[in-house]
Amino acid sequence: MSGHGWVHVAPAGANRWTVRLSGEFDGHESAELRQALGDVATTHGSIIDVEMHSVTFLGAAAVAAIEAAVSSAMSSGAVLRVTSASPIVIRVLEATRLRHILHVPPTPRSESPA
Repeated sequence: MSGHGWVHVAPAGANRWTVRLSGEFDGHESAELRQALGDVATTHGSIIDVEMHSVTFLGAAAVAAIEAAVSSAMSSGAVLRVTSASPIVIRVLEATRLRHILHVPPTPRSESPA
């Protein structure tokens, strides 16, 4: 699969960041994701809100990038959380046991259709 993912990092206040993701995240895009999340996750006490409702594919390299960011955030006293997620992201985060760690809210936007 050839991904076309987009990562946008924006400050959202003092020690607060919003990371917006959209599209597909496989090998190449995951490197960009790892860099973007790593840059903000190592700031002591920061809060990082990740919006993933427009993500259509999340490959193993992207999951590894998220896991690395979670680890960095925990080590630096930062909080990394997913504030919105597409159904595919929810399934991947549940399968990898990251959903609870990332505090993904149970919103209609992030739930699979019945």
